Amino acid sequence: YRLGKSREDIEAKLAVLSLPVLGISIDHDNLAPPGALAHLTGKLANATVTRRHLMPHPQYPRAADHSRWAREPAFVMDALLPWIEQFYPGHTSASNHNKLRQ
Repeated sequence: YRLGKSREDIEAKLAVLSLPVLGISIDHDNLAPPGALAHLTGKLANATVTRRHLMPHPQYPRAADHSRWAREPAFVMDALLPWIEQFYPGHTSASNHNKLRQ
């Protein structure tokens, strides 16, 4: 990976990153299919990686898209918030959970 004209070795930085990482793919997202997510997260040798693949949900039919989910974030937040609670207990109180899902 290269960021603009940067000469930094991004691949090396990804390999030593030691944080929890959640990678989310969305069914029918041709811009970021599960294989691309697996390839990217495979570079995170020292990270605790969790991958989630989200299927279309009847309540959020338009959200299953590479960028449209941001207009209906509950589709992704339902997967994200339990993961946050797992690694950062107490950061997803009920009041925060409702604010984040809106």
